[in-house]
Amino acid sequence: MEWAASSICDLYRCRWGIETFFKEIKQTLQIRTFVGFSRSAIEWQIWSALLTYLLMRIMACQSEWKRDFKHFFTLM
Repeated sequence: MEWAASSICDLYRCRWGIETFFKEIKQTLQIRTFVGFSRSAIEWQIWSALLTYLLMRIMACQSEWKRDFKHFFTLM
Protein backbone atom coordinates (compact mmCIF):
# COMPACT_ATOMS: atom_id res chain seq x y z
CA MET A 1 0.00 0.00 0.00
CA GLU A 2 3.03 2.24 -0.09
CA TRP A 3 3.34 2.44 -3.88
CA ALA A 4 1.97 5.32 -5.89
CA ALA A 5 -0.64 4.62 -8.55
CA SER A 6 1.75 5.85 -11.26
CA SER A 7 4.39 3.30 -10.15
CA ILE A 8 1.88 0.47 -10.36
CA CYS A 9 0.81 1.63 -13.83
CA ASP A 10 4.44 1.74 -14.97
CA LEU A 11 5.04 -1.80 -13.69
CA TYR A 12 1.91 -3.04 -15.42
CA ARG A 13 2.98 -1.44 -18.72
CA CYS A 14 6.37 -3.15 -18.47
CA ARG A 15 4.75 -6.47 -17.65
CA TRP A 16 2.24 -6.19 -20.50
CA GLY A 17 4.99 -6.44 -23.12
CA ILE A 18 6.21 -9.65 -21.53
CA GLU A 19 2.67 -11.06 -21.35
CA THR A 20 1.97 -10.38 -25.02
CA PHE A 21 5.37 -11.84 -26.01
CA PHE A 22 4.63 -15.13 -24.22
CA LYS A 23 1.08 -15.21 -25.57
CA GLU A 24 2.40 -14.87 -29.11
CA ILE A 25 4.97 -17.60 -28.53
CA LYS A 26 2.37 -19.94 -27.06
CA GLN A 27 -0.01 -19.31 -29.96
CA THR A 28 2.61 -19.48 -32.69
CA LEU A 29 4.55 -22.47 -31.41
CA GLN A 30 1.43 -24.05 -29.89
CA ILE A 31 2.92 -25.04 -26.55
CA ARG A 32 -0.10 -26.41 -24.74
CA THR A 33 1.43 -29.26 -22.82
CA PHE A 34 4.94 -30.19 -21.83
CA VAL A 35 6.65 -33.35 -23.04
CA GLY A 36 8.35 -34.04 -19.71
CA PHE A 37 7.43 -33.22 -16.16
CA SER A 38 10.80 -32.51 -14.60
CA ARG A 39 12.04 -28.96 -14.31
CA SER A 40 14.87 -29.74 -16.72
CA ALA A 41 12.52 -31.16 -19.38
CA ILE A 42 10.23 -28.14 -19.18
CA GLU A 43 13.16 -25.72 -19.36
CA TRP A 44 14.53 -27.51 -22.44
CA GLN A 45 11.16 -27.34 -24.17
CA ILE A 46 10.75 -23.63 -23.41
CA TRP A 47 14.32 -22.79 -24.48
CA SER A 48 13.90 -24.81 -27.69
CA ALA A 49 10.63 -23.03 -28.46
CA LEU A 50 12.20 -19.62 -27.80
CA LEU A 51 15.18 -20.41 -29.99
CA THR A 52 12.92 -21.59 -32.81
CA TYR A 53 10.75 -18.50 -32.46
CA LEU A 54 13.67 -16.07 -32.48
CA LEU A 55 15.41 -17.75 -35.41
CA MET A 56 12.22 -17.63 -37.44
CA ARG A 57 11.72 -13.96 -36.52
CA ILE A 58 15.24 -13.24 -37.80
CA MET A 59 14.50 -15.13 -41.01
CA ALA A 60 11.28 -13.17 -41.52
CA CYS A 61 13.10 -9.85 -40.99
CA GLN A 62 15.99 -10.73 -43.29
CA SER A 63 13.66 -11.89 -46.04
CA GLU A 64 11.70 -8.63 -45.70
CA TRP A 65 8.47 -10.58 -45.23
CA LYS A 66 5.50 -8.26 -45.77
CA ARG A 67 2.72 -10.37 -44.24
CA ASP A 68 2.15 -11.25 -40.62
CA PHE A 69 4.54 -13.55 -38.79
CA LYS A 70 2.00 -16.35 -38.26
CA HIS A 71 1.65 -16.74 -42.02
CA PHE A 72 5.44 -16.93 -42.38
CA PHE A 73 5.64 -19.51 -39.58
CA THR A 74 2.93 -21.63 -41.21
CA LEU A 75 4.72 -21.60 -44.56
CA MET A 76 8.00 -22.62 -42.98
